Amino acid sequence: MVKILITAPSLNERENVSGISTIVRTIINNNKSANQFIHFRVGKKDGEKKGFKWVLNQLALIPRLTAAVISKKINIVYFNTDLTKPSIIRDYFLVTFAKYVLRRKIVLHIHGGHFLMTPPPEGSVFMKMIRGMFKCAQLCIVLSEIELKTIQKNYGVDGISLPNAIELKEILDSEKNFDEKLKLVFLGRVVNSKGIYQIAEALEALKDSYKDFDFHIYGSGPELDRFLNKLKSVDGLKYSYNGVVKGDEKWKALDQAHVFLLPSLYGEGMPIAMLEAMGRGCIPVVSDDASISTVVENNVNGYIVKKGDSQSLKETIQQLLFNRSLLPQMSKVARSTISQKFDIDNYLLKLNKYCSAL
Repeated sequence: MVKILITAPSLNERENVSGISTIVRTIINNNKSANQFIHFRVGKKDGEKKGFKWVLNQLALIPRLTAAVISKKINIVYFNTDLTKPSIIRDYFLVTFAKYVLRRKIVLHIHGGHFLMTPPPEGSVFMKMIRGMFKCAQLCIVLSEIELKTIQKNYGVDGISLPNAIELKEILDSEKNFDEKLKLVFLGRVVNSKGIYQIAEALEALKDSYKDFDFHIYGSGPELDRFLNKLKSVDGLKYSYNGVVKGDEKWKALDQAHVFLLPSLYGEGMPIAMLEAMGRGCIPVVSDDASISTVVENNVNGYIVKKGDSQSLKETIQQLLFNRSLLPQMSKVARSTISQKFDIDNYLLKLNKYCSAL
């Protein structure tokens, strides 16, 4: 048996809205292999301030990592990270310590981040750190062939492509009613990079159609209050904020929804929330960032809009509202896409095979 220490923020959905946490929780709950995955918490909880307590937690990471590796007899340290500045700074020191001091094998799994598709300047500190982490890893994992070609070009590193996955029991069998008032949803981390203000601008421009849809927000994040204030200023818009949902609450919310909005500006990998929404028959309206276009095919199982373009988003929502006869088939294809390509059991077979071979 291979013992694998796998990093992620808190796995409690009430404490942290994170795609990395979701995939790690799914891996641990569904793993049937002899290999054992053990969670190691990194990253702050939603709403946690970067004060004295946070600093102490960062200083404690290396002692905690050392204790976990030794006490649990860990063979592999599996780092889930994104290529953003805070994550790079934190994980560079953890990765190099685990490699050269603890002398463990390293898996580096990249989940989006600003520097995934747009590298830092050559010779910069962040370029050196990213390359240093890649050099430490026996195995590097990205989310699609698009990302694999990108890291080969930008960082001179090879790896494997392993798309994210969900449990197929979460696939919705029944069809949605697209003749009723459409429910548009945002579900996930409420941050600028997710295109939340483009959503607000697009909805504000749809005043003549307010009787045909309403908007529901699920999740949390540092931009939540500002985003809600922006929506509140839009006269006549019907919207609701429903907090963080998990388990049956989340599936019920997606069952009742028709359209999933994620017009990301940057930093995506392959969003778990998008896969979950499509699995429940929601039609995704997304931008083409990182691996998203490997899941969503425009006008087939969803819509792809221009990055940062609220007008493009507005026009796409109008198309949904005025061409409802197209939506049931598109919803069906969205569900089929997930069931055929993004099954957690197949994902785990591949992941365990890769880890066992190290």
